[in-house]
Amino acid sequence: MAYPPHTRPVDIHSYKIYLLKPHKPILLQLELLSLEELYIDYPSFDQWTTEEKGADGSNASLSELNMLPHLKALTLCVRSKCLSKYFVFPSLERYAIMVNKWQHDQYPTPKTLKIKESSLEAFTKLLLTVVDLSLDSIMGYNNLVPALDRRGLQKLTFLEIQDCKNIEFLIDTTQLQAPTPAFSNLKKLTMSKMVSLKKLCTDLPPKEFLISLEELEIRNCMDMISAVPGVQNLRRVTIKDCHQLQVVFEIETLHSKQENEPQCLSKLTYLELELLPELWCIWKGPTHNVRLQSLQVVKVQHCDRLTSLFSASIAQSLVQLEELEILHCPKLKQIISEFEEDDEISPNYFRYPLCLPKLTTIKIIDCSSLKYVFPISMAEGLPQLKSLYIIDSSQLEQIYSTTKEKDEKDIVLSLLQSLILQNLLNLRSVCPENCFIKLPSLVELQVYRCPQLAHFTGQLPAKTWAQLKVLPSLSLSLSQIYLII
Repeated sequence: MAYPPHTRPVDIHSYKIYLLKPHKPILLQLELLSLEELYIDYPSFDQWTTEEKGADGSNASLSELNMLPHLKALTLCVRSKCLSKYFVFPSLERYAIMVNKWQHDQYPTPKTLKIKESSLEAFTKLLLTVVDLSLDSIMGYNNLVPALDRRGLQKLTFLEIQDCKNIEFLIDTTQLQAPTPAFSNLKKLTMSKMVSLKKLCTDLPPKEFLISLEELEIRNCMDMISAVPGVQNLRRVTIKDCHQLQVVFEIETLHSKQENEPQCLSKLTYLELELLPELWCIWKGPTHNVRLQSLQVVKVQHCDRLTSLFSASIAQSLVQLEELEILHCPKLKQIISEFEEDDEISPNYFRYPLCLPKLTTIKIIDCSSLKYVFPISMAEGLPQLKSLYIIDSSQLEQIYSTTKEKDEKDIVLSLLQSLILQNLLNLRSVCPENCFIKLPSLVELQVYRCPQLAHFTGQLPAKTWAQLKVLPSLSLSLSQIYLII
């Protein structure tokens, strides 16, 4: 850090301070009126008192900070008991202030507030400029905007809120006299144990709401019913243990069908959804402009009401998807749903079959309503698939859906190395009878407790057949099995 000529910061933690005059403020006794930067680490001043209790001058008081007219930078760890009722931190250019939280690492931003179990009255000036804000167990506020800043906390880039039991919305538009941009520079939002939180916004979000958001993490927000608008810059989304959540992306709240409209969710790379028993829809609203062209990993677990993951129109854009994991989703009927009336079909959809060119791993466990995994139109649409695990899915009948065509059709899984099929009580065949599956790279085949499996026609080269590892305790009733070498 560069300091002005002839000046240097003072680290109070490095010095022993002796009281010289009992009734004179300590910082004035040290003749620090010209001080510009002050760094006070915990627990150096754990005995600081409020102004009311420190009238005899026996201990330092935070109110003395307002006696330093040149103070620009402050680092401070302090207990909330040291904040007097009327004390307000002065305006500062740089600060890292911890209240009831002790952190000795380097602070990630030049304007940081991490506050636990404390009133926010002392921070009214700093909240207008804060960049990194963490609120833990803060009571008495049902929103952040306008309660903390009527201008919308537009300097924030990192926000973490936890166990703030009264907060219902991040922004309450009913309390704003005019539309106000809010959270327009926020890049990372983390929320956990927010028992009263229902939505991010009471009504339609204001202009530029979360327009810069890149990472969203929500955990244990039991009353939340919808998560986030489909903002353009979002890269990572993790939502877990939200028992009332019904919708993840509110596409319709920000987007209408217009020319030159920016692509929605085009930068999203990671999506994880877990323990969302009321979730019935991931993408709500018109999805004509949703493009998941950067999405690489999808993990979905314990979503009891979810019936499908992707519409056919959205699936067309999954060109970077590498890993797909679906566990314990009992109502899931299709991974890629059929076209619906409001779906916008790409002109190339019927010209070029659906393809997931980067997908390498698929794991499906305990999806009892799933009848097939892929539409037959994807017969050659998984060129990079290496591992396919399907376990405990009692209604699964085929891996590929039935074709209406009578001509034979090749299904090519050129790089598939591992095929695991376990506890699939209704599995009749891997593919329709008029289809032929090619598995030139297969080295592991496990088939266990698939009593209805009666048709498996595939082609393996001699060198692959020699390496093939088959589960010793096969439990199936194969009447036809053709492995052509």
